[in-house]
Amino acid sequence: MPNILVKVPHGAFPGAAREALFDAITRVANEVEQVGDTPQQQSVTLTVIEELPPGAIRSAARDVSERVLLCIVQAYIPAGVLDGASRAAYVARLSAAFQGAMPAGDARRVLLSTLLLEMPEGQWGAGDVIWRLPDVSAAAGFKHLRSVVKP
Repeated sequence: MPNILVKVPHGAFPGAAREALFDAITRVANEVEQVGDTPQQQSVTLTVIEELPPGAIRSAARDVSERVLLCIVQAYIPAGVLDGASRAAYVARLSAAFQGAMPAGDARRVLLSTLLLEMPEGQWGAGDVIWRLPDVSAAAGFKHLRSVVKP
């Protein structure tokens, strides 16, 4: 049940490229976290793409946007969902997803800063209640965490 907050420079992913990026991020998150296959289970993945003004994301205080596209991802994930291998896969696959969603003709390389932020047990609110790992696992249908779901 990730919440994924993405920051990209304004206009970097226009129109179809933006839709491709939404789809790719969601697919990576659902596959790596092993979210269930039903539309209801898949709907627990929330993604926000925020466009920042030109020059708002910098490297060493310099605007490098002519050469590279700097983007930031903050993925909030309940603790216990990912292991070391899935964290590595998440980062690698997100990077590839961003590069794959680049608009045709844009030859810039994407430099992605990804933060996998694991929320401690009892720190995830859904609607008006706190969800614990069994609750999140039941809603998301985590394939690898079926044993923690309470009957």
